[in-house]
Amino acid sequence: MKNANEIINDPIKATLFGKFYEKIVSRWLKERKGFTSFGGKPRIYRKDVKCAKGNSESVSKLNGILEKYKNEKQFCTPDGFMEKDGKYYVWEAKNWPLWT
Repeated sequence: MKNANEIINDPIKATLFGKFYEKIVSRWLKERKGFTSFGGKPRIYRKDVKCAKGNSESVSKLNGILEKYKNEKQFCTPDGFMEKDGKYYVWEAKNWPLWT
């Protein structure tokens, strides 16, 4: 029997589960929050990303990751691309089991 870390890191299971919950998140954003979804997944080139804005610790961590990835990878492919009120958003959903 696999432990939680082995299940999370199994690429086949992660891909299959991702197909399931990405649709749920996308539909929820459209129906409950009024976003308009663009089809497919966007390709975001690292060279085009300047930085995330904000003063929180999570924004600081994100900027550190973006800077690191600019040197290691050319692009990323988030789960979705949406628009609301004239602003554009990309989103990436992650799922981790909670063990209590």
